[in-house]
Amino acid sequence: MQKMKTALALIAFMLVIMATEQAGDYVMDYQPHGRCIGPCSPRGFPPFCAPGCSCHRLGYSRFSALCMKNGVIPPAGWRRVPSRPPIRV
Repeated sequence: MQKMKTALALIAFMLVIMATEQAGDYVMDYQPHGRCIGPCSPRGFPPFCAPGCSCHRLGYSRFSALCMKNGVIPPAGWRRVPSRPPIRV
């Protein structure tokens, strides 16, 4: 019984370590964007961000967007919002 408790405690400890490591990677993905990180409207034209920053949306979402620093690769899944409105036919 004691060995089982020890094994479960070890597994729980390993899961906590793995979770904190993953969370650390997530934060590091956004750190290079520094002062640019902030909400923007991907549907607004132009999408307003500070100078030197551009609006990026999450995947093909129409509503989730963040300003990110120009020249720095955005984290996986983020796409730059075009700076001009789409052409309507």
